Amino acid sequence: MENMTRTRGDTIELVCEFSGDGEVKTKWLHLGQQWSVRRTNGEKRISDFNSSSQNAIGSSISDGSTNNEDSRITVRETDGVVTLTVSAIDEDDAGQYQCVAENEAGFDQDSIFLSIILIRKFHITSRSLENSYGHE
Repeated sequence: MENMTRTRGDTIELVCEFSGDGEVKTKWLHLGQQWSVRRTNGEKRISDFNSSSQNAIGSSISDGSTNNEDSRITVRETDGVVTLTVSAIDEDDAGQYQCVAENEAGFDQDSIFLSIILIRKFHITSRSLENSYGHE
């Protein structure tokens, strides 16, 4: 995976390809957060966001389930590819993302660094300036 630079407000797709024997579990990691696709009865289902601490995006719940309050983030997996999509990226989304794939034989990982360009918007209004020259 190649590092990328995007503008605040963009949507990004981080794509990770993997292969392995048996069941391969995949997850994306970013700044202590984890997103994965969970399988139940052979079907895939998106696993909610996991965090080791409470923050504005989500929090762990005592029964081990999770609460995902960030609808900007989706994870999908198809035929050896797991994709993390984040819409409306902001400064907090910058940093290193890791894709981890593991099975009974071990694990492998790859990473990408996301930089965010901030475009400042200025609003200029005109106002009249009084000329103080010539007044005594």
